[in-house]
Amino acid sequence: ASEEAINFLASIDPQELSHCLFGDELMTMSRDGTHLGEFRMRVYSAPYREHPDSGGGTRFLVHATSKGAINDIPCGTTVCAYVTTNLATLEQHHHEYLELNEQALDRKVELVWQEESLLVNKVVTEGEEVLRESVRLEMSHLAGFLSEASCLLLTRLLTRRAHVPHDLTFLCLDSESCLATCTFRSLGTEELSIGEKKVEVFGIERTLYSQTAPPTTWHSYYLLDGHLVRREQVGSPTTMMIVRLPAQTPAAEEAEEEGDTDSGVEQQTLNWEEDMQMYSRFLDRKEELLSEHAEYARAHPELRALLGDFLQYLLLRKPADPVACAAPYFASFSALDRDIPSTRSPPTPQSTTDATASPGDGVV
Repeated sequence: ASEEAINFLASIDPQELSHCLFGDELMTMSRDGTHLGEFRMRVYSAPYREHPDSGGGTRFLVHATSKGAINDIPCGTTVCAYVTTNLATLEQHHHEYLELNEQALDRKVELVWQEESLLVNKVVTEGEEVLRESVRLEMSHLAGFLSEASCLLLTRLLTRRAHVPHDLTFLCLDSESCLATCTFRSLGTEELSIGEKKVEVFGIERTLYSQTAPPTTWHSYYLLDGHLVRREQVGSPTTMMIVRLPAQTPAAEEAEEEGDTDSGVEQQTLNWEEDMQMYSRFLDRKEELLSEHAEYARAHPELRALLGDFLQYLLLRKPADPVACAAPYFASFSALDRDIPSTRSPPTPQSTTDATASPGDGVV
């Protein structure tokens, strides 16, 4: 990583990131305008319960998902991660799938911060074959490292600053989970047409330099408040585009996520309310439950992301028995995958048979 990149991470004010807590929804479209899928991303302020001693302070949950079908082949990518105010990754789960005829290709990569090191667990399933791999990277060698989730949050921050420093080069992982570098460069401001309106946007170019593949470049354009409106991989026939401008401010969206527990408490008039004592107890109990549910949802913002992801999973496949699909789907989040023993130590480039597209490949 460059000195400029390391200094940039150290300069981040937590208050800046508090203005990046909102959601984006884009459609994935082909060059002829065919709808291929959708992209969603949301950032929450959330406690990180797995490691209460990991430095304290504010934590951010980044959840991004892209699902659709290209040439009638279902595919998708999900990234869910906890990052700190300086964009260090505490934990990230990266899941990709590609259904090729009757042989599915599935890849899961997990990053977990453990005792001054970053544990990288990878599980690739192709048909009946399962490849497991694990590597531990020393944090002392990872100054300026960004995960995929951190990169997504970084671009929002750069947009709100309306400035990309010169020589902004970070360490990252490529599509094979090997160490690589990525750079960010400003594309300046320009006007884009969104529906019937023209809006000013700020462009950012991100290029990933892998040791095993040619460089890959993406161009992303944001409203000046940080909302993503357009994203494309250079050379790709697909483009992510916002359909309509955001109707709410980030603060309003955050309030909506927290939920208004006061509404609905006394909305219904029941016939048996003649017994005022029972009716009073009913209202008290209802308010108590709503408060408990809202408190739990605020403490676990990943709940909304997890359920939304599973619903999209069902709608994409339309299984005859949704209950039967629930077991294998949620089994992929099992903590057992974290117990994969370390099989190699220093990070060296390795190839796998993985053919799925990564977030950097225009999926997320």
